[in-house]
Amino acid sequence: MQALQDRQWLSRHSVAGRLEARNGSVSDELLIRALRPFSLLQIGLQQQLFGGCRGDVVVRIVRSLEHALDLLAGEEFDAIILGPELTDAWPTTAYERLAEAAGSMPVVVAAGQEDPMLMVRQRQDRAHDEIISSAAPSLVLERIVLAAVLRNRAFAALRAQIS
Repeated sequence: MQALQDRQWLSRHSVAGRLEARNGSVSDELLIRALRPFSLLQIGLQQQLFGGCRGDVVVRIVRSLEHALDLLAGEEFDAIILGPELTDAWPTTAYERLAEAAGSMPVVVAAGQEDPMLMVRQRQDRAHDEIISSAAPSLVLERIVLAAVLRNRAFAALRAQIS
C-alpha cells in the first residue's frame, strides 16, 4: 500500500520520468516520508520549521527551557532544536541542561555564537549533536535536523542488532 502511494506521489512530481524539484524540496519530502512519523521539540527559535505540524512531522514549539525539560520528562522526541531566543535561560546553560536530559536524542543548536556551544558539546561528550549559525536559512536547518534524525535512527537500529 505504501509503495503504491509513494509511486503515485512520484508520478505527480515528475516530468518525463524525471523528478521535478520544487524549491529543492523533493528529496526533503521523500526523506520526511521515509522517516514518518517523527516529532521534534523546538525551543527558543521563532522561525517555524517543517510548517509546524503537518501530520507526518509534529513540532512542539516552546520558548522556555523549563517547559522543554517538562516535556522531555514525559514525551519522546526524535530530535531537539535549540535556538538563541529562550525566555528563561542563557543558550549555553540551556544546551548544558538539555545535553544532560536528552540521552541519545540529537540536539541541533542554532547559535548566535558557535564557539561556546562547541565547548559545551565537547565537555558533555555530545559528538552526534549539530551546532550551526542561527543565521542559517530555515531550509538548511531543516535538512540538518532530518540528517540528525536519520543518523540517530540508524545508530539505534545498529545498537538493537548488536544487542
